[in-house]
Amino acid sequence: MENDFDELTVGFRRWVITNPSELKGHVLIQCKDAKNLDKRLEELLARIASLEKNINDLMELKNTVSGLECTVPHGTVPHGFPWVGGSPTPCISW
Repeated sequence: MENDFDELTVGFRRWVITNPSELKGHVLIQCKDAKNLDKRLEELLARIASLEKNINDLMELKNTVSGLECTVPHGTVPHGFPWVGGSPTPCISW
């Protein structure tokens, strides 16, 4: 097994010596790909942070609305609200 590894190492060294421009091209491509992936990762992390902020804002809004007591006279609420046809002092249930 170690002998196979030594043969691979020697073969790789020969290839590097005989093909330096090909190796350079390969390294440059890998570097460019890594930079693109890093940029994409930063974009995704920024998007995640934005989504987390939006979720927190929505939860805060939900808590604010849940804490309000609705004192709308019966029959004056537009059709489609969850409390239409309910009591004259409806509460929003999430």
